[in-house]
Amino acid sequence: MKKIKILLALLITLTAVTAYLCGNACAANRISGNWGYTVDEEEGTAGIRNYIGSGNTSLTIPSSLGGYPVTWIAYGAFDDSDMSSVDTLTIPKSIRHIGLEEFDRFKNIRRINFNAEECSDVFDAFKTAGKSSGSLQVVFGPSVREIPHDCFANSYVSSVIISNGVKGIGVDAFRGCSKLTSVTIPKSVTYLYSEAFRNCKGLKKVTILNRNLDISAWCFNDCPSDMVIRCYRGGATARNAKELYKCRISYIDKLISSCKTNLSKTGFVYSGKVFTPAVTVKDGSVTLTKGTHYTVTYQKNKAVGTATVTVKSKGSSYYGTVKKTFTIKPKGTVIRKVAPISKGFAVAVKKQTVQTSGYQVQYALNRAFKNAVTKNLKGTKRTKAICKKLKAKKKYYVRVRTYKTVSGKKYYSTWSKVKAVTTKK
Repeated sequence: MKKIKILLALLITLTAVTAYLCGNACAANRISGNWGYTVDEEEGTAGIRNYIGSGNTSLTIPSSLGGYPVTWIAYGAFDDSDMSSVDTLTIPKSIRHIGLEEFDRFKNIRRINFNAEECSDVFDAFKTAGKSSGSLQVVFGPSVREIPHDCFANSYVSSVIISNGVKGIGVDAFRGCSKLTSVTIPKSVTYLYSEAFRNCKGLKKVTILNRNLDISAWCFNDCPSDMVIRCYRGGATARNAKELYKCRISYIDKLISSCKTNLSKTGFVYSGKVFTPAVTVKDGSVTLTKGTHYTVTYQKNKAVGTATVTVKSKGSSYYGTVKKTFTIKPKGTVIRKVAPISKGFAVAVKKQTVQTSGYQVQYALNRAFKNAVTKNLKGTKRTKAICKKLKAKKKYYVRVRTYKTVSGKKYYSTWSKVKAVTTKK
């Protein structure tokens, strides 16, 4: 069976190479930047013939060349280039055919973004990719309809992320990936073809989020005897897993996102310390236990801005993550002095430099600050503002606050105590 597959792969590759290098429908070889390519005028497509670049840590296969969609990569396209520095490879949606053992020279690659929508010919293209990197992660984007047959069979893949949107996983797609320890199959996947994960000697945990996934025979054969399949109770997935495999079944009762998650506090004032508001997760009237049912991590929870709290499921009763946010405001300031002038007033703000981008001065003819006027003082050095061309002998109410700009968004402190001033004639 294996010999037949290899012969078939060679036949397809040689046929494709002959078609786009020698076929009467193909135009002469062309060059665009570091890419040599051939155009099939009848099909209206382009194929990559060779690549002459080097030294890049990130390489993206172009989705089009010369105005033609790139649909294939010729056998040996990277043979003339040093690909040892490439850390990340991105394959576009347009690719349909990839040459045999095409990416063997990518020994140090650590991540492959695979976005090919309908890629059918991929036999052993990634077999030795990432051999020297220690770990190779493959991310299948939502544009991928089906993970191709033999796509990463017997490869050095150690981590797989399958986006929700992928419909199926082909025959032998990950067969013999001994470094793969866990995989999550999203709800969108409706079928697993035969031997998709067969002989994955390190595969210990498989999470299946489709309650009625069609699992073909031999899909997980020759995997570790202590492998655990996590799935929902009831439905074809749990039934097929029980009937076909002797591994342990762990049930996912509920997604943790269906529970009610609250923070003890969602607003703080910058103090130079980290903020860790308490998290409460409730499933109906039942309060879940931190450390047993979920874990909590905090990001960007010290400086002014928006902090993120990630609640991740733990154990076998719940699955998934929930993200909550809270705000850290800049420390406020006060009015140091306000003095009347002719038809106006001068106001001095107490200087505040830590986690501050500037100040705001606001005044109005009423304490409710209806129809108020706001002036911005950019930077922390400018602490005085002159407000003029106002009504004479009128009482104005004044207040100030600080602000901090983070990634284009302004975060404001609370307003200071209000002071009143009556303008001169």
